[in-house]
Amino acid sequence: MHSASSEWGKTPSLEAFQEKFMLRMEWWTASAEKLPPRSVPCGEGRPPILIFIDWLARTKTPESDAVKYSVTLPMVTPRTFGRCMWDGIRSKLFLPGKKKQIVGQAELHPLTVALRFWQSALSGRDAVFFIDNDAARFGALKGSPPTAESAWLIYKFWSQAIEIGCHVWLHRVPSVSNPADGPSRENWQELASIFPGYHLELRQDKEEANDVAAWGKV
Repeated sequence: MHSASSEWGKTPSLEAFQEKFMLRMEWWTASAEKLPPRSVPCGEGRPPILIFIDWLARTKTPESDAVKYSVTLPMVTPRTFGRCMWDGIRSKLFLPGKKKQIVGQAELHPLTVALRFWQSALSGRDAVFFIDNDAARFGALKGSPPTAESAWLIYKFWSQAIEIGCHVWLHRVPSVSNPADGPSRENWQELASIFPGYHLELRQDKEEANDVAAWGKV
């Protein structure tokens, strides 16, 4: 085809061009019938793991906020965990006298926790994390939030994802459609109505402390 086009540029006779053009078209037609189809592998074929994130501040006084978070992983046997954020983490994020709220950090923290807590399940897998806070989601996608505390959490989130080979997609979910919304309000019956037979996993203060030690300093 290229050769015929080149010859056409040299103004060959119309008959010579048509003859060579038809020969090439016949070759393409025969090849299309005989050659195996070309395929581009896009993945291993397994569906992505879905993870839903939510948090709740029980009070409106920042210094005494009991920040509770919950994470739900609806696999074959849905798994979930939720707890109040450990005081050691809160003290790093609040920075008394400097910050009045930690909404963004409270949304980002469970992302990092989920990767460590469910490392074996997420290793080498595609995962879609659903968050109901766009500011936290955009901060994680951009990778350069305006506060050092958010940057600390986002850096750890992506570095852990790379370490375990988890291919992450961040997506927004409205609170009304978020299965993790009920557990963050200690309404486990709501989750049971969505995922009967879910498995509740416990996360201890020691695990939170170990995470802080592994993450480093703000």
